[in-house]
Order: sequence, then structure tokens, then C-alpha cells
Amino acid sequence: MPLIEIETHTTAPIHRVFDLARSIDAHMMSTEDSDERAVAGRMAEGLFLTSYMKRFLVKRAKELKRMAESDEWQRYLPTQEQQDASFDRR
Repeated sequence: MPLIEIETHTTAPIHRVFDLARSIDAHMMSTEDSDERAVAGRMAEGLFLTSYMKRFLVKRAKELKRMAESDEWQRYLPTQEQQDASFDRR
């Protein structure tokens, strides 16, 4: 199996970047122009897939970095106050 390594430097807090990486809404926005879709079956073109995935992941990382370093992250993640309020209701 191919190994794809990508290193992205950011000034945003690590927990924000991690949470954005797990957010379905942020994922949908960061990949909206990629024509991403699930692929079923065996992919014979392993090198093509590896190259495609690397480009895809680099672009997605750049989008997540941009979101995390701006106020846009608040569109996808609850603020600490919202998290605290949600926890208090339990």
C-alpha cells in the first residue's frame, strides 16, 4: 500500500485543526470542487490513485489550514461556550 506523507504548518491551535479534519461540513466545503466520490471495486491504476490522493490531500490540508487560521472555523466547530452549554444540559 502506498504511503502518502504531507506536512502542513499552521499557526492555529492543534485541537482546532484536528476537529476541522473530523468535521463533515468542513470536509464537504474543502472538497466541493474535487468531484470526489466513493470508488467501489479494484483500482488497477495504483500510481494514478496515489498521485490523485496526494494532490487531493494537499489541497484539503491547505483549505483546513486557511479555515483554522481565520474566523471561518467557527462555521464548522462549536465555540467553547457552546460546548460548555451543551455539556451543562446533560
